[in-house]
Amino acid sequence: MSATTVEYIGGIEVIKAFNQADNSYQKFTDAVHANADLILDWMKDTQKYSAIMMSVWPAALISVLPVGCLFYMSGSLSAAAFITVTVLSLGIAGPLVAAMFFTDDIAKIGTVMGEIDGILNQPELVRPEEKCDLQNLDISLENVHFAYEEEPMKIHASGEDYLEAVLILQKKQGMVRSIDLARHMGFSKPSISHAVGVLRDGGFLTMDEDGFLHLTEDGREVAEKIYERHQFFTEQLVAVGVNRETAERDACRIEHAISEEAFQKLKASVEKQGNDTA
Repeated sequence: MSATTVEYIGGIEVIKAFNQADNSYQKFTDAVHANADLILDWMKDTQKYSAIMMSVWPAALISVLPVGCLFYMSGSLSAAAFITVTVLSLGIAGPLVAAMFFTDDIAKIGTVMGEIDGILNQPELVRPEEKCDLQNLDISLENVHFAYEEEPMKIHASGEDYLEAVLILQKKQGMVRSIDLARHMGFSKPSISHAVGVLRDGGFLTMDEDGFLHLTEDGREVAEKIYERHQFFTEQLVAVGVNRETAERDACRIEHAISEEAFQKLKASVEKQGNDTA
């Protein structure tokens, strides 16, 4: 596992292997070639029967129908006989198809039996004549913790932005759907759906039967914390002469980087200066 990594390329999960010896890769290439040879052999065994079917069926139709019509029109062939011959010529397709699939099954059985025969013909493993007494088989585990449910999911800056956006939209319009979030944040619907799914799994969001998003207690706590910081830093930057649009953009970065302790100290200092000025 330590020598593999998983990537998603075009939505397809791709497993890449590293630090492998040449013989490890050789096993993969041998398996690929063996599979290709298997398909090729199967096609060789069955294609000829398929070609025969495709040749006989049209030939029967082309020869039987015109000749039958000629005999029928000349009066040498009765209508009942002509219909019988036509039905029989058309009905030959079914047995041919069945025969083709039967030969396919036979070819598959032959291939499988060949694989089994190859396995059975492998040399037996060399087994020791005397038993080996293994020592020190005791296993001890130290400092092992299973804490899947003990620690809450860590949320990153992007997740905090999503929660803050939900809170802002709830303040503006009350009910919020994923499409509202996409319009507000300027992201695509798939990106929003993925983010909402992650936040739901983390216990920060819920979605009701009508598709409306709701902040959980943990989600609201995070959203209000980020929203408070955003408002605070935006106003402070505007107060010192920064353009509001720039202040909003810079506040988005600061609100995630600053620690809670530093923010509370800074907030208290600003409030104290305000009180002293008043």
